Amino acid sequence: MPDNLKSVVTRSNRYEPIVNETFLAFAEHYETTVIPARAYKPRDKALVENAVKILYTRIYTQLRKQSFFDLSYLNKAIRTELDKHNKEDFSKRTHSRMDLFEELEEDQLLPLPQERYEIKHQAHRIELNGESMRKKRLQTNPELLTEINQ
Repeated sequence: MPDNLKSVVTRSNRYEPIVNETFLAFAEHYETTVIPARAYKPRDKALVENAVKILYTRIYTQLRKQSFFDLSYLNKAIRTELDKHNKEDFSKRTHSRMDLFEELEEDQLLPLPQERYEIKHQAHRIELNGESMRKKRLQTNPELLTEINQ
């Protein structure tokens, strides 16, 4: 559930928002759906916002006094703290986030496609003829683009 941000949602609508074509192609490639959060309704994403806050607090507080001179070392330290967080039992419960994932979600995951998603480039041609302006758009793979709609 992405936020209702302009780079994802082309036209906001309470019931059927219009999603950016490139973002939709990305979602289709990875066989997932896009359901944007309703505009001005933070209830739709409260759980996600809270999870981000918890993760930021737990990971950042452990790493804030350390210095990292290489991104790979920083990523490794973040991964270590994230693994600790996921394996830690919930308060008032006898299982962890990792236990829940393994029990409920792991079997439901599909393998990722063999090829990574490549963003298709958009070429624009604008013609000015007196009073009107016409815009044509061609969306294709850059290797296949030999000429723009002439």
